[in-house]
This record gives sequence, structure tokens and C-alpha cells, in this order.
Amino acid sequence: MAKKNSKKTVPDLRFRGFTDPWEQRQLGESFNMLRNNTLSRADLSNDRKGVLDIHYGDVLIRYRAVVDVSTLQGPSINITNNRFLGDRLTDGDIIMADTAEDTSAGKCVEIEGIMHQNVVAGLHTIPLRPATPSSHGYWGQYLNSASFRNQLFPKMQGTKVISLSRTTVSNATVRYPSLAEQRRIGEFFSTLDSLIAAAERQETLLRRKKQAYLQLMFPREGETQPRLRFAGFSGGWERRQLREVAEKTGSGGTPTSSNPRYYGGSIPFLGISDINGRYVDTTQKTLTEEGLANSAAWIVPQGTISLAMYASYGKSAILARAMATSQAFFNIVFRSNVTRDFVFSRLQCAESRHEWDALVSTGTQPNLSGSKLKKWTIGYPSLPEQHHIGEFFKVLDSLIAAAEERTKALTALKSVYLQRMFA
Repeated sequence: MAKKNSKKTVPDLRFRGFTDPWEQRQLGESFNMLRNNTLSRADLSNDRKGVLDIHYGDVLIRYRAVVDVSTLQGPSINITNNRFLGDRLTDGDIIMADTAEDTSAGKCVEIEGIMHQNVVAGLHTIPLRPATPSSHGYWGQYLNSASFRNQLFPKMQGTKVISLSRTTVSNATVRYPSLAEQRRIGEFFSTLDSLIAAAERQETLLRRKKQAYLQLMFPREGETQPRLRFAGFSGGWERRQLREVAEKTGSGGTPTSSNPRYYGGSIPFLGISDINGRYVDTTQKTLTEEGLANSAAWIVPQGTISLAMYASYGKSAILARAMATSQAFFNIVFRSNVTRDFVFSRLQCAESRHEWDALVSTGTQPNLSGSKLKKWTIGYPSLPEQHHIGEFFKVLDSLIAAAEERTKALTALKSVYLQRMFA
């Protein structure tokens, strides 16, 4: 790829061999606006026996810039529905969601793979058909780029619900290169989307495998042995309370939030939003030494398991560094990392099995109590078997984290290219 100048009709980055300026027109001149229908999701069916309906909610959340409709599972419209309206769509048509709860209004999908299927645009959408020949994938990517969408943001209307009018969309400016350059751009982003989809599938598969193993590798209620275990291990597991295997347990505390001297220091202060994986090493909030001294908070050592007791109760993480926590966390310190890793996996199993629901205190906000958690009783195998189980799930978590990072990196890369490859 070669960098180009900053003229408005030439993108910052384009494929070598292309130098001509891009065409610039109003969207209303480049597209024909088609009719959509106004059927709500409740009026639709999932049996795929009728006309496939592209719903705005799916455009906003589920679909990528280009979607193969032959792979979709619905929803659909019974052709006898008297309120059915909408033009039949064809490959290359664009469906724009004109309504959303945020500025994602205006998100588009380009459809392909229709063949002999009847497909229409649903509620809160604007279907568009290119007025001149175009190359597969170009418009689906361009209309989702900042180059185009930045025009729409100032024209969006509403507060709780954001919407775009057909007039606003029609008056927006679109830019496009030759068919040959459109084709190169479409192919490039198609490859990127395929890589992102593959990374997402890998992440989903690993998460599903982990959930399956969590169910099989720990005894169920009333059982003393798991249904799946490593070779060489047998016999029942010994049931013990959490306080018997932990070196120390306890919740934290929160300094008075109205005192600015207590916050903004060098001591990490754990919040529920900081937990996004097996380990946590950074926090949104920090405390000062004065804040720590004027609260029940304490420095929880590195390697401790912190378990949320309020809000997202049951969510847990291992502290990758020493930090303070609020009273909303139950902190479990272990002498042995082997037992720590085993218990961490067992805590995730409990969350997966919804075991905490039986322990929460009911009220305005359900929560767990430290006294109940200390008495939480589960089966413990020998240390060698604990080690095998803990290491197994540690490796699984590292694979999941790597797949998640790959997805994020590819998505970020696409975002950069979307900004630089469109005029």
C-alpha cells in the first residue's frame, strides 16, 4: 500500500497502482432508497418458512459489515401477514439501522448470498440499492467508516432513542473509487473480517470447553468424586470448609468518597469493573496512604483470590499485585499456590453452576456474606491432583486470554484501516 496526499477525494492509504481521485456525490444520487416494513420482533417468526426479515437490532448487534443471508436463521415473515410491506432485496443492497439507543444508529450491512430467497428490510431500517455498478463489499465497509459516519453524528436526533431521517441520510456525501479499486478494498476487508471471525470462534470454543470441563472435573452435589479426572488418581475427595484451607480471609473497606485526600495515590483499589479475566493488575481507582489509614481497607497480598460479594457476586480474580479492596470483596489468602489455583477453578465452577444463589442474602441487593463463605464446604483431592487441575485450567485461561487479545488486536487494526483507507 502507498500513502497519498491529504486531498479530500483521495484517502490517506491506498493500494499501489491507484492514483485517480474518488467520485464524490450525495448518497441520494448514488443509491435508490427502497421500502422497508414496520413489523415488530413480536410479529416475526424463527421458522425460516417465510420471507427473511433483516431486523435493525440484528444490524446493530449481530451482523458484520457484509453478511451472507444464506447462513442466517431468521427471523422471517409469514407472507400472508396483511401488514407485510417492503421491497425484495438483492445481493449488494445495503440495510442501514436508522434507530438505536446510542450513536450506533446508522450502522449498515451489505447483504450477499440471497440466491432464490426472499429477503426484506425490517423495522427501523433504510434499505439502499446502489444506482450504479459497484464491487462486492465496498459499500458495506465504507458506510461503516468514520469518513462517512462522522457526517451523521451531528444530524442524529433524540436523547434516550437516537434516530436518523431518510432526508439526512440522502443528503450525506459518499465517495467511491473505480470498480477495480473498490474490489481491492472489499477483498482486503473481507480477509480482515474472516480473521476476526476466526479469532472470535476460537475464543468461543475455548470458553465452551472450559465450561464443560468445570462441570466434569469437580464433584457434583452429593458426590465425592468428579466424573472426569487425570490418570493415576482415584478415591473420594475430602470435604473441608474454606477457612480450613486458607491462611487468612477477610473483606476490605472504603474510605469516605467525599474526601479528595483519600484518593488518587499509589495504592491500587479494586473495583468490580476491574475484573475481566483470571488475573487483575490494574485498577481504575487508587488510594493514598491517608485513605488506607482512615478506612477498614488493608493491603491484600499478591496472589490472593478476591471474590465479589455484592452486585456481580461470585465473580473472582487472582491479584497480580498487592492492592486494597472495598468491603464488597472477600479476600482469600493461601500459603500454597497449588491450593489457591485449585480453589480458584472451583470458585468458577460454583459460579457456572449457580451455587452462590443458594447462599445469597435476599433484600434490596442480593449479596454474599463473609461468614457464609468461610464455611463454604467443598471436596479437596490430594495436592498432586490439585496441582494437575489448577494447571489445567490455568493453561485454558491463558489460551482464552490469547484468543481474546487476538480478537481485540485484529478489531483495532480494522478500525485503523477504516479510518485511513476511505476518503
